[in-house]
Amino acid sequence: MTCLKFFVNVLKVVRYTLYIFIFQFFLPLPARTRRITSTHRTLGARLGDITRVFGDGEHHKGVKALHICLLIDNPRYATLPIVGEVMESLESAGHSTRLLNVLDNDGGEIAQHRADIYLLKSHGPDSLAYARKLEEKGALVINSAASTGACQDRIMMTRLMTEANLPWPKTWFFSSLGELLANEQQLSALPYPLIVKSQQNNTDTELVERIESPEQFSALAARWSQEAVIVQEWLEGDGWDTKVWVIGDEIFAARRRSPLDRRPKDQFQLFPNEIDEVLQRISLEIGEVFGLSIFGVDFLTTKDGFVAMDVNSFPGLRNLIGPEKAIVKLVERLGARTAV
Repeated sequence: MTCLKFFVNVLKVVRYTLYIFIFQFFLPLPARTRRITSTHRTLGARLGDITRVFGDGEHHKGVKALHICLLIDNPRYATLPIVGEVMESLESAGHSTRLLNVLDNDGGEIAQHRADIYLLKSHGPDSLAYARKLEEKGALVINSAASTGACQDRIMMTRLMTEANLPWPKTWFFSSLGELLANEQQLSALPYPLIVKSQQNNTDTELVERIESPEQFSALAARWSQEAVIVQEWLEGDGWDTKVWVIGDEIFAARRRSPLDRRPKDQFQLFPNEIDEVLQRISLEIGEVFGLSIFGVDFLTTKDGFVAMDVNSFPGLRNLIGPEKAIVKLVERLGARTAV
């Protein structure tokens, strides 16, 4: 297992090194120029940074062995790279793991809650209901059903962000696009262009579109007429989103093309010393407001600073070095607390 883990870590270092070369030679020059001063160093120095910053894969000894159960409600989640990496890292650290599809369970898990900690990877209604029942029996679920649910409802998300005075676009709520279209005065008074999003934050079925005129709202209503929506002001960015992931007290970040940008969805991970301190502070505050331990935040860089655009509970953590180790540390810290 140790040899396998070492080989996996070597592959990740190679992958990250390729990101560096791709970034240096293939990204458009304006996006590349900003980072030349921080990336123009020897490859040996960069590889040294990778080892120091992201760790060598070893975990501290003397930690109580825990049983960790990952909750899913869709078989495809079992094939996600982060799920396999988290389970492998936990097992390498001496813990046992299990993957549980809540749709296949007969309720025995709720009655006995056999795991020390449950990691709520899926966010659908069935998973949230299952997690609530586990919590009612005293089980520790990360993230909690309430915190995860707040990230799935963009109306609740908006209220939490605005009440905490955190940077968030100006937002309007509508029970449906039909309600908006029925109010011609408000429809014409909105500050176009706008972004319209479905109330439910679900990557499989969600709506996220730029709207240039009232006529576009009318066309959209023909195929999206019933579900509640939010409408947000359009904020001009630099063509890139900054994605921040927080796991316990560790922060990861990457720059990626905006979902509304038609160019290839490039992404490159930032080193910890490249993550803006203001961005880190805002992200940690969001975690406190929502009660999240593993989460992601999408930020837009505007002329007035960083603005959060979305908050996600236990996101995919794709193409990152280090998140599985951070999850192990978080789990071990939480396990130590519950043992006291």
